[in-house]
Amino acid sequence: MNIFASSASTQFPYLLKDRRVKYDYNDWRVILASPTGGVVYVSPSTGINSVDDLIAKRDEIKFKYGSQGATSLDLVPILAMDLLGMDVQPTFGMKGRGAGRLAFERGEVNIDYQTSSAYIKKVTPLVEEGKAIPLFSFGVLNEEGKLERDPNFPDLPHFSEVYGQLYPDQDPSQGYQAWRSFFVAGFAAQKMIFVPKDTPDELVQAWRQAATEAISSPKFSEESVQVLGEYPQLTGVQAKRHLKPHFL
Repeated sequence: MNIFASSASTQFPYLLKDRRVKYDYNDWRVILASPTGGVVYVSPSTGINSVDDLIAKRDEIKFKYGSQGATSLDLVPILAMDLLGMDVQPTFGMKGRGAGRLAFERGEVNIDYQTSSAYIKKVTPLVEEGKAIPLFSFGVLNEEGKLERDPNFPDLPHFSEVYGQLYPDQDPSQGYQAWRSFFVAGFAAQKMIFVPKDTPDELVQAWRQAATEAISSPKFSEESVQVLGEYPQLTGVQAKRHLKPHFL
């Protein structure tokens, strides 16, 4: 009769081998994985107007970023910035991404990221007013597990494109592989639902079928776009495929 809803706040400590963690993802069977996305943007004061500008000027600019903490969801953008060779000074202790955005609007920091829903609602007006310059999204994973452009931001390159533009002749580094694992845990499968490992197969199948029917309903499809953005919810084999390389 038990199910467990997990999120990045439980997934990151597990990946980071936090000594306080007493749970193991091998003890659970996944029912559903719910993805989201994120967009990195900068202030016009940086003189950066595109990814090409970022790559050309990254050594000349000191970036300031308002962060909730080094092991929070901010680990993904901070690691991305580090992999791109950017000189970033995080200010830790922000109460949330909303606080980071407000610091950006006040000019206290000159680079920020927001999850897709917050970006669409809160940052798009800043972009339209010329107060924010979007650079790249984190992207989404397709059915084969490959990174591709976020359907909510098809005109923005995803992080892997930017990384490949900077290092076109190199295989992805260990740092990139670490980024990808945390990206999956924080975005591509940010929320997950599990049942215990010893749950009978027929009950697991019933849960997965119920989840599939729920996300396939017209009402869910209509409402989820407004709340979650245009992200396909994952059940069954697809959910397990996202989980296995990083948690099991």
